[in-house]
Amino acid sequence: LFVRMVSGKARADQIKPPCYETHYMVEDYAGSKSMTCLMARRYANPPLMKLLCSHLVLAPSARGWSCNANRAFGPVTGRYVATGALLLLVWCAVVAGLGFAADRASGGRLHRMVIPPRSQQRPGIAQGARGSISAKAAKAAARAAEFARRADALASEKKFPAARIEYQNALQLDPGNINALLGLGQCAMQLTRPMEARRAFESAVGIDPSRLDAITNLVKLARDYGDVPLAIRHAQKACEMSPKDPTCVILLSSCFQVTEDYEAAAREAQRALNLDPSNLNAHLAVALVEFSRRNFDEAERSYKEALALSPNLADATLGLAAVCHAKGDKKGAVALLKDILERQPDNLAAVSALVDLYVTQGNLKDAIALCQVVTERHSDYYVLRSKLSALHVMNGNINQAYKTAAAILRDKPDDVGANLILAEMFLQAGLPSRSMEYSRKVLDDRGGLIPANKLLARAFLEK
Repeated sequence: LFVRMVSGKARADQIKPPCYETHYMVEDYAGSKSMTCLMARRYANPPLMKLLCSHLVLAPSARGWSCNANRAFGPVTGRYVATGALLLLVWCAVVAGLGFAADRASGGRLHRMVIPPRSQQRPGIAQGARGSISAKAAKAAARAAEFARRADALASEKKFPAARIEYQNALQLDPGNINALLGLGQCAMQLTRPMEARRAFESAVGIDPSRLDAITNLVKLARDYGDVPLAIRHAQKACEMSPKDPTCVILLSSCFQVTEDYEAAAREAQRALNLDPSNLNAHLAVALVEFSRRNFDEAERSYKEALALSPNLADATLGLAAVCHAKGDKKGAVALLKDILERQPDNLAAVSALVDLYVTQGNLKDAIALCQVVTERHSDYYVLRSKLSALHVMNGNINQAYKTAAAILRDKPDDVGANLILAEMFLQAGLPSRSMEYSRKVLDDRGGLIPANKLLARAFLEK
């Protein structure tokens, strides 16, 4: 039992006649530390005396009770109080024992409650509260699903910034919506926000560890942004979850290729091909590994096997063009790339490869003309627009390069290529502080982006 007695001056003045009052620190029932201050008052009024004695704080031992009572009320009264407290405890124990014995004798019927069926229960306050909470949660989930559907429609139209906002609205209402988390991660990847994408996919995996699509996206993020050991662990986990899925094995092969462990990469690529000989990506993975090992004949054979399965496969034709360029046949490479563009005029990979090929030949005029034609049709090809700005720098047209990069940042303020180009331009112009602004803007959400870190380090040295 622990009862606080607190009385202020106003209350003391109302009770007449006061005799004296004292303050004592009283130990709690375990005697471990002081808990509160007992304000004990002794008055000449006997009924009031009994009232105060009935609210006395009890200490753990009889000696403690007597001591506290003696100090508050005097030695004689203290003994009476201690004795009365002991008798009260004995009486409570006897009553509890009698009740327990009666309950045992009745077979437990005294304390057993009969709960009616749910259909006969009246909705009480707690049930009504639960019902209102459930209704609110259902309403929030419905609104979140509506936001997610709207975001899916925007993402299918490649309106990734607007879709990202809708996914965030959905997650504010329903943080456990896995589809919204996956959609947000995909939009963040498209907008080059790897940290945000990683958080979204990790949250999805935390809710449902069996989501293979979230794990594969984590593999791609870790692989592309420098954390290859983590990418390998995620890829191995995906292979364990789905051992007969060649996609997971191909991802593991690509991770080994980044680390230049070509033996392991070739082994995993061949394993994927054995799992599904008709898988085009498996053929491309084998060819890419052989190309990296400079086995150009083997790479060419694998690319041609992929083209035999799918004659219009642009990735295989791009690989053949790379093989021709590596062998020194630049005209053959240009012919293959132009063949892709005749069938697919807006193939970004083919345009970028042909622009790079023109640059290696020193043909900046054709490279700039090709970039301008394609970017006029597709203003959302930010990679190609950044490449156009870099080509203007190489051609000595600094003003046009700045205008092109600034136009990109107006449409997409966090574009990596445009920010890096402007950082490089200002650094070469002798303005390291401006260069650092653009490098830091890129690094706000991309701490592992090596080119931006290098530019920032150069700017510090220049400054």
